[in-house]
Amino acid sequence: VMHGDVYPAAFLLRDVVLGSGVHPTDVSRACGAFDFNPYSDENDPLMNRISRICRWLLAREIISNLAHFSAWIMALLTFVEPPHWCRDYVSDSGLRGCKDVLAAQGKPAFGDEGKVQYYPNSGTVILTVQESLSVEYVCTGVIVMYILLQIGSMGLSLPRYFYVFRIQE
Repeated sequence: VMHGDVYPAAFLLRDVVLGSGVHPTDVSRACGAFDFNPYSDENDPLMNRISRICRWLLAREIISNLAHFSAWIMALLTFVEPPHWCRDYVSDSGLRGCKDVLAAQGKPAFGDEGKVQYYPNSGTVILTVQESLSVEYVCTGVIVMYILLQIGSMGLSLPRYFYVFRIQE
């Protein structure tokens, strides 16, 4: 095997192992190709290089794990941050007023069960507004970088990334 054929072969093997790449289908992407081949001479050499670098980074398990971990942190953050409807957005405010609102009880809308919590919660609001926003910014940054790497691996093509299809005739 010549040196020039090793990388395209590795690219195809990667697609087979990961289950990605060209698959038989009755639709094709609007950009004209089902998958971006970073070893094709038909593409701009700069796009090929960007795609290969992005694919190399995405092939690292730590990058994928970091993106998934950030998404989980964003979801779990809702249990330990002040709710958006009672935030004060003052850096030294902490939870100012949230604890009282979260502990509010009163007559239920339906039935006669006595007093119920208006805002049922786990009572674990432990982050201040600044801490919460800092975690959100970091996690959002990681997720955005992961998405940009995915778009870069597809030749910086938004139609490819968003799976814009058209039916073949």
